[in-house]
Amino acid sequence: HTSPLVGMLHLKPAVAVVGAHTRALNTHSGARPPALWVDAVGWSCDGRLAFTAESLRKQTRDEPCLSSCVRCWMIRPPEATVLSVFNESAFPTFVLRPHPADPYLLATGSCDGSVSRWLATTGELLSRFTAPEPALSDPNAAAVEVLDGTFSPDGSCFAAINASGVAWLSGL
Repeated sequence: HTSPLVGMLHLKPAVAVVGAHTRALNTHSGARPPALWVDAVGWSCDGRLAFTAESLRKQTRDEPCLSSCVRCWMIRPPEATVLSVFNESAFPTFVLRPHPADPYLLATGSCDGSVSRWLATTGELLSRFTAPEPALSDPNAAAVEVLDGTFSPDGSCFAAINASGVAWLSGL
């Protein structure tokens, strides 16, 4: 059974882009302005919060990231309000995983090889870990980007994989 699409709620990161990306915008030089990309999206387990990961890039995904951040949105149709902006860095985030039982916890995986756990409503960093170091003889040793990750069903562990083919498990 499917239900028809009743309406659409537009999350508008461009409205609040200046605060998160001010430094990158102020130091940008070039003929074309940078473009805002939404790289990932997720929902809290209770459906009241939405999460977006965004990055500011020159014009294409292949260009280096100028800045990135994660936003936590309170959803009250027909409106959405930004509650917090966090994980501001020069590395984009492509993995957003809400906790399966706690609607306020969020895990992110970044291109810098880190997995972080956040209190999403405030942006407080609760913990951060990285993959075990691959062997130096591994031809993919420099590929640290986190490609995917997931919480265990009870939320007590997080498993992730990175671009060098390393999979790891971390207790939270």
